[in-house]
Amino acid sequence: MDVEIRQATADDAEQVGVFQTRAWADSYEGIVPGSYLAATTAQMRAERWRDRLARGRRRAWLAFTPNELVGVASTSATADDRPDRPDLPPLELSSIYVDRTVLGRGVAQMLLDATIGDRPAHLWVFTANVRAQRFYIKQGFVASNETQLDPDTGVMEVRWVRH
Repeated sequence: MDVEIRQATADDAEQVGVFQTRAWADSYEGIVPGSYLAATTAQMRAERWRDRLARGRRRAWLAFTPNELVGVASTSATADDRPDRPDLPPLELSSIYVDRTVLGRGVAQMLLDATIGDRPAHLWVFTANVRAQRFYIKQGFVASNETQLDPDTGVMEVRWVRH
């Protein structure tokens, strides 16, 4: 499959917002409350991405087939205000979304390679997202015993870490 990976800029925010909204609807139905999915618009997501990218709070990579955006992944620095977790790697995989039309075709791996490669990192995964958990296990991540309610969705998630 012909896929191009490139780093995102704030100019990509609208396209990323539309893509993420569709990816969440496809991937998280039955995991995230339908009321949350229905209330979160592409415009809201685009504004959030524009801010994140313009301020440098996130670095993001996009995966394109010749015709469309099929994946997004982003990283951020681990918060320095975590004296309770000095063992956390300094890099967080903040997001990775792949269009359902290309699932199982290596796009998630390409995005992971572009964003963090084989470096130590951590991330949060919804506890009910078994597909993602299987992917991260293959990448050397291990579930920790740290859980939280996602502040946006209210869905339980667990931190995964790769040292």
